[in-house]
Amino acid sequence: MSRRSGRVVVAAVVVLLAGLGALIWWSTDIGPSAAATSNRIAQARTVGQQISIDVTSFDYTTLDAQFARVAAETTGQALADQQREEGQIRSLLTSEKIKTVGTVNTSAVVPGATGSSVTVLVAVTITQTTAGGSPTQTTALIRVGLVRTGARWLAEAVVGS
Repeated sequence: MSRRSGRVVVAAVVVLLAGLGALIWWSTDIGPSAAATSNRIAQARTVGQQISIDVTSFDYTTLDAQFARVAAETTGQALADQQREEGQIRSLLTSEKIKTVGTVNTSAVVPGATGSSVTVLVAVTITQTTAGGSPTQTTALIRVGLVRTGARWLAEAVVGS
């Protein structure tokens, strides 16, 4: 083998190894893989369901803990909305001695979800009771906009209809 053909073989091996190294680098969790993104989106769906339960389930006797839980699950506009409306909600629930329980019927992730931003639509049945009253049920569709903050999903928007 000539010196020149030896260099060509070495160069070809270096290019091949560099390509193999790049392939391994891109397929590891250095960046979010498709499977990791899919797992994050599934986690976000579960979080969206839980937040929907939390914003529709209140007991007038334990409001401080419930408002604190919702505050811990929200950020940005959703947190500001919750803090702004807390007094009015508290007043209504305590004066009427209202208890509500939200139950998830179904949920779906809106197309366009990423590993850091997901919108979840959640259908919730809300059962409401008042002191001495019979339970009533309503159904609500809740849109939960979630953002990944560190290792957690937080709601930045919660809109019900």
